[in-house]
Amino acid sequence: MVQELEKDPTCGVASFFGPSLCGTPIMGAIALILGVFFSFAFAPYNLSSLAFLCPGLLLALWSRCQRSSQGFFLGWLFGFGLFAAGTPWIYTSIHDYGNTAAPIALLMTLIFALIMGSFYGLTGYLLKRLFPSPSLSQSAIAFPAIWVLLEWCRGWFLSGFPWLFIGYTQLNTPLGQFAPMIGIYGVSFLALFSIGSLYFIGKNLNARSLMPILLLMALGLSTIILQPVRWTWPIGHRLSVSLIQGNISQNIKWDLNQTKNILETYETLTRKNINHDIVIWSESAIPLPINLLPNYLNTIATMAKQFHSAVIIGAPKMVQQNNQYYNGIFVLGEGEGSYYKRHLVPFGEYLPFDKWLRGLINFFDIPMSSYIPGPKRQAPLEIKNVAIAPFLCYEIAYPELVLNATRNSQILLTLSDDSWFGHSNAAHQQLQMGQMRALETGNYFISATNDGVSAIVNSRGKIINQAPSHEQAILEGEIRVMGGTTPITRTGHNPILGLIFLLLCHAWQRHHQAGESKAVGE
Repeated sequence: MVQELEKDPTCGVASFFGPSLCGTPIMGAIALILGVFFSFAFAPYNLSSLAFLCPGLLLALWSRCQRSSQGFFLGWLFGFGLFAAGTPWIYTSIHDYGNTAAPIALLMTLIFALIMGSFYGLTGYLLKRLFPSPSLSQSAIAFPAIWVLLEWCRGWFLSGFPWLFIGYTQLNTPLGQFAPMIGIYGVSFLALFSIGSLYFIGKNLNARSLMPILLLMALGLSTIILQPVRWTWPIGHRLSVSLIQGNISQNIKWDLNQTKNILETYETLTRKNINHDIVIWSESAIPLPINLLPNYLNTIATMAKQFHSAVIIGAPKMVQQNNQYYNGIFVLGEGEGSYYKRHLVPFGEYLPFDKWLRGLINFFDIPMSSYIPGPKRQAPLEIKNVAIAPFLCYEIAYPELVLNATRNSQILLTLSDDSWFGHSNAAHQQLQMGQMRALETGNYFISATNDGVSAIVNSRGKIINQAPSHEQAILEGEIRVMGGTTPITRTGHNPILGLIFLLLCHAWQRHHQAGESKAVGE
């Protein structure tokens, strides 16, 4: 790409002001606007039609490009628009609760959006580099394959940000039925395959469009066949649960003068709802290390045992040897188990390059930003002979992490504190990902949060009960223990990712063979 910029100043950034159609400022603006509109395909807006329209129009822009560098910059603008509009809660957490000046918080948010947007830039670059001329291979195979493989890369690059995958927009569409079989990456591929095929058919209304038409018909027929299929089924008895949504503001949560009131709030709300099998608090509901509160914990445990209940709490735990902390989940009463968060949030729960960054701006000194990760392998929580896979905060967004834990569990549980993100769309996006995890695994999912969205999700990924956001609430409901296993739980995502990569290689071979044959014929 750099060589292209050196050879021809009209490509890349400079081409946005040049004469070519793909390089005009209006095309860049369109790509940016498409990215912004694409963000509305996700929760809480769920305008799933935009998940087809926006990437489809972006593919049309890419098809008009003459150079791979132009494809990169159009994709980059699309991705920047997506993350700037889709993750405004990053600014909220940095500015409102990290006490960072607005210009610096805005700059950090924009830099983040630019970095994440580069994955879509790389998608456009590779698409034009490997498939320079329009073809069925380019539209129906290469376009979805490159997009999905880079979604996967984004899930682990620099600790990973597996947010806003296109597959999540299909949660409540017929394509969502494939999730138990091929997972989030497979659903993303099918959505993009449909987009690419429709684009090719629209551009080539002739005999060449017969194959994609037949494939789309087969895909549609498959969604009908899959409707009655159930990979898991209820076994055993129902468990009653009560989710305590304390709605404790971040402005007072870490104030030691407020600790007594916070502890009394949770104890009072628990006493009113202790007649359930499981009572669940949110992430870091207790704002002090549990090592410092043995009497309080004993009181809660004794109360739970009297009513044959289990109380699941979120709290930090101090590691005595080095004065560091775990972000943890603990079971009190009639149950056992503990969990220490494995996948920490960079800059939120730990600070990379701590020696250089600590104290530089207020955001780098937010409360409890010195956590250490828990062991990679941890046993599930055990309550009433039911194994519960616990997660904290955005761990539920990592598909493979959840699948690995679910193989030995029957219920999915996440504790989070989304009050860090104010009244933004972060909590709804996180719940949407939890719904996809429930659909993938065929298990019930419980989301217990500090200020919303607390919810109970069934094994089909449907919300069956939800608490109002940003207010103190008690959410009551029942969960079912499911038997059976979904295909994606057994295999994980590596086989489907490997298949997508092989399809890309095959498409590249066919594309270039066709190009060589055309050149020979001429």
